[in-house]
Amino acid sequence: MSEFMTEAATNQLRQPRASGVSAELQRDVEWYERHRADVETAYPPGTSVAVVGKRIVDSDADVWKLLGRLRERYGSRSIFIPLIGKPRPDVIRVRSPRIVR
Repeated sequence: MSEFMTEAATNQLRQPRASGVSAELQRDVEWYERHRADVETAYPPGTSVAVVGKRIVDSDADVWKLLGRLRERYGSRSIFIPLIGKPRPDVIRVRSPRIVR
């Protein structure tokens, strides 16, 4: 199942406009893939790193703390956040919470 999900995510990223993945997010994913070895030597396994504008802008072992800081800094936008030590980056879409009244 994991292999299927990885392949599905990879196929989605190859078609940024058709899949809803922004071109900017696609560039950040590609940047990470090219610089992955350097990033993995700079950060310990289990650390989540945030890639924005083809650079790492923040990192944390607690992804929820990282997400909170990113939300404050960048608002509601897509940000590539791979987990260091994973065989391949997974893409997870996290929607902003909505208050229903």
